[in-house]
Amino acid sequence: MDFPQQSFDEMRSAFIEDGRVALLEADYRLDSLTNQLEVRVLTTVDTALQAIQDWANQEKGIRLQEIQLLPDDHLAASWALVRLSAANIRSEGRHSAELVTQAIMGTPVRVLQEKNDWYRIQTPDHYIGWVDPSGLSMLSSSELEQWRQSDRVMFMEFAGRGWTAPQPNVPAVSDLVMGAILVQTGQQQRGYKEVKLPDGRLAWVGAEEVEDFDEIISQNGEVEAAQLEWAGKEMMGVPYLWGGTSSKGVDCSGFTKTLYWMNGWVLPRDASQQVLVGKEVPVTDSLEQLKDGDLIYFGRYREDGSPKVTHVALHIGDRMILHSSGEVKIESLNPTDSLFNAYRYNSILSARRILGQGTQFGIQTVAAHPWYFTQDLLQ
Repeated sequence: MDFPQQSFDEMRSAFIEDGRVALLEADYRLDSLTNQLEVRVLTTVDTALQAIQDWANQEKGIRLQEIQLLPDDHLAASWALVRLSAANIRSEGRHSAELVTQAIMGTPVRVLQEKNDWYRIQTPDHYIGWVDPSGLSMLSSSELEQWRQSDRVMFMEFAGRGWTAPQPNVPAVSDLVMGAILVQTGQQQRGYKEVKLPDGRLAWVGAEEVEDFDEIISQNGEVEAAQLEWAGKEMMGVPYLWGGTSSKGVDCSGFTKTLYWMNGWVLPRDASQQVLVGKEVPVTDSLEQLKDGDLIYFGRYREDGSPKVTHVALHIGDRMILHSSGEVKIESLNPTDSLFNAYRYNSILSARRILGQGTQFGIQTVAAHPWYFTQDLLQ
């Protein structure tokens, strides 16, 4: 007996607009004695529960064994902090699976499920994937609350180390990447600050390498384009990495997401998601309506005329773009410029403006994000 995939997909599509940020999936096996399909459904959407039950009742040969609403309430801990400089998040719970995104040290994540010694997690931009347990430090809700009220700093350098002592030429405790969140202990010696890593280890970092987290987000989204450009130029030459969102390697949308993160914003993960947020900017041949800090989207049109976004870049003025393509680099959309990229110019689809638009659908200031600061955890 075949699984009624078409009817399941129709039911699923009513609740799941983007499968990267919400789940509704089915596992099944054929009971050879009854010739029925025993079905187990997982979902993160509580409003879908009755529809799932109705679907199973209407399908012949289906026996619904379980509807599991994630997060799994049997988990020992429902939250975690990323403990590695950059944790790889994959499409499935195995190391050979596709790298879909990363989360850097100090990122709070929601733990949805444990299976075969892997955790399915959700990041602050709501992206869902699987991570090896070695990448996480598990937290209860109360422990997350303590972290959200702690005195934190952000690592601002391209890359670095946390050291075992406040002096040069000592062993490292951990490597660090730009944007990592650390808890400061209040100890400071000889130009170093002592910090606590997410797994509780203590380390020393250069006092000039970090900034108070509260100060970064206190702008409440008032970011200048020059700040985005600074962060982008710090990453010049970083290799392109599909799924990468750190200074170790970035894809195109991981790059733009990181630039905004360094300035207190949480953007959607992928280019096809980022293109749906912010304010649309009209695109003409001369690109005269673009401002510094705008995001430009590239791709092609499908046979039905709909746009397929495949790339995103940061506009830094005068039709120059900063983007991750092979490596992080500057190119031009001006045909008379020596850095002109004809392929990108001819594949422009649209542009969006994030700066000055405030919190809205799909974009959020870190200050208002309940995973980072004391607000309603259920948001």
